Amino acid sequence: MCGEGGEAGLEKMVKKQRLDRLKKQIDKRAAYAVALACIAPPPFPFTAVIGAAGALQYPRRKLFSIAFAARLVWFPIVSALAVEFGRQILAIVKSNAFLGDDRLHRPVPASKRVFGHRLDPP
Repeated sequence: MCGEGGEAGLEKMVKKQRLDRLKKQIDKRAAYAVALACIAPPPFPFTAVIGAAGALQYPRRKLFSIAFAARLVWFPIVSALAVEFGRQILAIVKSNAFLGDDRLHRPVPASKRVFGHRLDPP
């Protein structure tokens, strides 16, 4: 799958500005870019980085080796954090302090949204 379509295929997947930045990073520091993509949280464009590395003919064996090693390090760290702090995080999320007043979570009637009438007693 890596390398199929090349740069033309990447241009369909990623905005040109982002693709230009990725090309520069892949050319200079491909191993670091791939490792960072593997350990960065979800908003980071993992698919775009891996796709760019493959389309720009970065060696597959290196690509997959780096991705495997980075994930092999990252997931145990995340798992350990979940074990250590998971119950505390769930307690906070389930608490009323996090959720706020229960009235805020009920659907707002259309008449209240449109006309601003107060239909429920406070």
